[in-house]
Amino acid sequence: MAAAEMMGLGGTYMGGIRNNPPKVSQLLKLPKGVYPLFGMVLGYPAEAEKSAVKPRLPLPVVLKENSYYGENDEELLKGYDAVIKEYYIERTGGERNETWTEQMTDFVYKPQRPFLKEFLAEQGFLLK
Repeated sequence: MAAAEMMGLGGTYMGGIRNNPPKVSQLLKLPKGVYPLFGMVLGYPAEAEKSAVKPRLPLPVVLKENSYYGENDEELLKGYDAVIKEYYIERTGGERNETWTEQMTDFVYKPQRPFLKEFLAEQGFLLK
């Protein structure tokens, strides 16, 4: 991605490719021992308003150097929640108005991709 961006390209990762790894593996003719982790789309970005760019988590929340420290994380996340909620409201015309922490709470309470363990075993990965 960094190399593509240096050449003026934009891109995004597609984590949803893990939602159907057997089909992706078949489509890409992946051999045993290979697992599709994510896809990447590259292209020349259309000119868009700055507001169209999705806000990201504050860097101090996700980047820790030499040791973990999180003294300001709660405050930073509250600020990010307000920003991302406004972004979703504006982008969807009010149909989506959740915060990032609400999304993550929902995410960790629901089983995610329960079929992956079986698929990985079929691909030859030895899991406990």
